[in-house]
Amino acid sequence: MTTGTTYFATDKHGHTYSRHSAGHTVPRYFWVNIARPAGSTDRVTKYDVTYSAKNAPKVSPYTPRPFESEIVPVRAYPGRHKVEPVMTVAERREAALLAGIEDDARNPSSVDYDPRTEAEAPASAPCPTEMAYGELRRAYEHFNTTLFNGRLPRCLITFQRKGPSNLGYYSPNRFSGMFDESVKADEIALNPVNFARRSVTDILSTLVHEMVHLQCQHEGKACRGGYHDKAWGAAMKAVGLWPSNTSKPGGKETGQQMSHYIIPEGHFACACEELIDTGFTLSFADRHGMGEKKPKTKQGTRSKYVCFECQLAAWAKPEAKLMCADCGIIMDEE
Repeated sequence: MTTGTTYFATDKHGHTYSRHSAGHTVPRYFWVNIARPAGSTDRVTKYDVTYSAKNAPKVSPYTPRPFESEIVPVRAYPGRHKVEPVMTVAERREAALLAGIEDDARNPSSVDYDPRTEAEAPASAPCPTEMAYGELRRAYEHFNTTLFNGRLPRCLITFQRKGPSNLGYYSPNRFSGMFDESVKADEIALNPVNFARRSVTDILSTLVHEMVHLQCQHEGKACRGGYHDKAWGAAMKAVGLWPSNTSKPGGKETGQQMSHYIIPEGHFACACEELIDTGFTLSFADRHGMGEKKPKTKQGTRSKYVCFECQLAAWAKPEAKLMCADCGIIMDEE
């Protein structure tokens, strides 16, 4: 038996907020007011998210000032949920009618994961594979158009569970055709273990980071294995990401281990906001990255470590720190 109602809302920066109300047998909240310090894009605390049944919810007394306010419609589900469940087209229509969102009620497929019309949509929930990888493909094509003028070739985007320090990687010509070896495909991999603790905007910035590697590879400016040079750094800045080994201003801009930070009001920030404003989100994250502990390993059990660049493998105790001497890359525990 399900008890209460769980509410979800996503702001324009891709942060999702949830609340469970045990006494709500039917949805009572239809809107939230999300208030954050002016100019900030960070996730706010629960005290700055005010739920309401009206179109203009009150602002929490905990909200810092000066602040900017965003009113977002709420999605309600019966029962208690840690992550947002998937709704069918019919369920979304019913929820939209209940919340008074007439446009979504008339065209529920516009907010559903299934791109087909209501008549074609299956009665069961959409396929997780189509949802997760369809979202990545949509993001890739959006950024290819808005940031790279459509110059990048299509690649194979994958999820690869790596150590928490690894957010993603690019590997040229990683795949070849089973029956025609002349057919090649580059790989861009994202690490879903980190998704739960990062905003959608930050995750998408990692995708674009790897797309810059792909751009350099195909334009003859590729770095040597694992290294990030000045040409790559210049290409990053051109799309609105500033290279930094600390992910913050002031860090080194070239080197073996390199991250970035988003340039405020830069090309990426604007393109990402445009994508998220269409309702885009990422549906899945690795559950171990959402606070669930990994099963304990038996004493004496060794873990496998792999260099994602040259695929060198080694075995050592769990949570050891190993580095590939040839590539200068910290090896990931599998």
